[in-house]
Amino acid sequence: MRAVADDGYSAIERLEHSPLADDQMLALALRLSDRRTPGEPMEAVLDRHFRVDASPAAQEAQRRAVWRAIDANGLPIERASHAVANLERRLAGREGDLDRALRRHAALYSSLWCDPRIGASASARRVMLAMVSLLHERDVTPRFVPRGRRRAT
Repeated sequence: MRAVADDGYSAIERLEHSPLADDQMLALALRLSDRRTPGEPMEAVLDRHFRVDASPAAQEAQRRAVWRAIDANGLPIERASHAVANLERRLAGREGDLDRALRRHAALYSSLWCDPRIGASASARRVMLAMVSLLHERDVTPRFVPRGRRRAT
């Protein structure tokens, strides 16, 4: 998992380039696996890692780094749109109330994109930030109304 492949990345680093929260949590779990005592569930290690809040200064540093990248490269709406569609497909089979699940994920991503406790790359964080907007947009757009059209009032 930590060995560097021909592309210059380890499997963990590849996961950290993904904007999906599941991939970020898997990468973090793999990075923290050496902190696990024998027999300790990985959930306990992750809980301990997230129990201590990230410092406001570290969060602000993440935000500023992402905003600088957005200033230089723009907000990756197309990549975020693909990631949200992928997330929606993943959730559709597992969640009874897809709209509620998407709202929960919007809240998760709004906290996660600037969280310094995960190893997400700057490009993944840019996509995650764009996903927040797209997930909120899906929340306020009823499913029976085609996107881009307004409901008659």
